[in-house]
Amino acid sequence: MIFDNNAGPFYRNGDPFDNPFDDPFDDPFDDPFDDDKKEKKEKKEKKDKRDKKEKEEPKDPIIPQIPFIEIEEVEQLESVENEPNDNEDEYEDEEGNIYKKKIYYEEVVNYIDLYSFLYNNGIIFLWEDLTMEVANQIIQLIICLDLYGDAPETASVLINCSKGSPLAARTLCNFMNEGTFIDITIETIGCGRVGGPGIYALLGGRPRFAFPNCKFRLSRPNFKVNPHTCLFSAKFETELNMKLKIRRDLDDIFTEKTGQPPEFIKNIRGAGRYMSAEEAREYGIIDEIIRDFNFKKPEDETQEKLYKNEE
Repeated sequence: MIFDNNAGPFYRNGDPFDNPFDDPFDDPFDDPFDDDKKEKKEKKEKKDKRDKKEKEEPKDPIIPQIPFIEIEEVEQLESVENEPNDNEDEYEDEEGNIYKKKIYYEEVVNYIDLYSFLYNNGIIFLWEDLTMEVANQIIQLIICLDLYGDAPETASVLINCSKGSPLAARTLCNFMNEGTFIDITIETIGCGRVGGPGIYALLGGRPRFAFPNCKFRLSRPNFKVNPHTCLFSAKFETELNMKLKIRRDLDDIFTEKTGQPPEFIKNIRGAGRYMSAEEAREYGIIDEIIRDFNFKKPEDETQEKLYKNEE
């Protein structure tokens, strides 16, 4: 039988191979019923399937773990030689031995992921496009901080956002402005580049800060319409009125928070207006520029509990 080397692939038991003489499993001296050979082939097939599955399934991002020290309360019973008293901290076992309960505190090192550690200290990030999903997540985090017993008094929202939804910007800004039921203070900090919906998220803070190298871009939301298909549609008119209402609300928020006249934001066209942190402070977008920034740490309860141990 003659084989053409230029022909297409050959098949054996459903598996293709280029040339029967180059087939590693076509050795005439090999036993076709050799178990080791079949086992190697099965292992190779399983490895190929596993590698293919790992390529198709995206891997979860690696989140760094942060060590931190917690103070845990420990109870210990100590034997007492005196006669029993009517003290609730003293116990007597079956053999008549008297023990007294003593409470002391010890330091325990635990590990927590980076984002949970920052969140527990009141630090929230807005470093992506401001969509409704992202706005809802930030609102949920702020509410959880308010309900958390040991939460800090101030929540810091760091903003590096220049794209997103005008509706999400209005929702987040209104929540931070009208959230009188929240006991914690919400401060916003501009870092990197803040523009578009990120400007209105920044205006929702009380107070508002920015880093010296932060850049701002003022712009108004633009709505794309197709008059040929939607000009005589009632649905088109309803949606257009809703979008125009959102833009008017954003203009009112900017005017109220910055103190600028309404014509200032309405006259911005095209790509918008760029400004530095110094200019943003002059126009009332931010209150102060952060020169020396340190996160506010909660009261240190560790030393107080350790002093109790010494007493």
